[in-house]
Amino acid sequence: MKTVGEILRLRREQLKLQVKEVASQIKAKEYQIQAIENNNFSCFSSEVFALGYIQDYADIVGLKSEEVVPFFRRMEERGGKKNELIMKNQYSVNEKIGQAEKNIAKIVMVLGTLTILIFFIFFLVSEYRKNILKPMLVIVYPTENIQTKSSSIKIQGKSDKENKLFINEEELALSENGDFSRKMILERGINKFVIKAINRNQKETVIERIVLKK
Repeated sequence: MKTVGEILRLRREQLKLQVKEVASQIKAKEYQIQAIENNNFSCFSSEVFALGYIQDYADIVGLKSEEVVPFFRRMEERGGKKNELIMKNQYSVNEKIGQAEKNIAKIVMVLGTLTILIFFIFFLVSEYRKNILKPMLVIVYPTENIQTKSSSIKIQGKSDKENKLFINEEELALSENGDFSRKMILERGINKFVIKAINRNQKETVIERIVLKK
């Protein structure tokens, strides 16, 4: 069975008219004429516009509207179920997209919750270490029980910057990284240095160093 597009195309070819000539005379785009000839009316905003162009096309090629419009109507009737299927498929696609968006939202929510939970655990561990455990204190130099002929020695170490640090009860400022360094005068014989770190809950860590000056 012939289609409306086939009828119009064959008539145009009989008259040896180009697509652009038909398009120019009915003030349409060339792709719209080609779409009509291919029975593809999706480029038109509505069936009314498509039908209007078909009728104008028929007039240009010397056909009467009543000769071609019935073929277009039959195509509409046959295309009804097809359009319905397209709508169902579109609904299915939209439904899948909606479900995917919901799944993404759930994943984002779970990741957000995990991030908050990890941060909270890290905070608790940090607070436990700072407030429950004794403060961190590391003496880099001097090592234990060293001997030297030098008249002084530099005590170096590290603690948490929030802590208070004392060397032989003299408070020493910590750097932003928690590092500290203090030059101490040595007397002949045994020199004892008591290094103490105190956190805000008054927990203490004490390390002693003995230096023998010869």
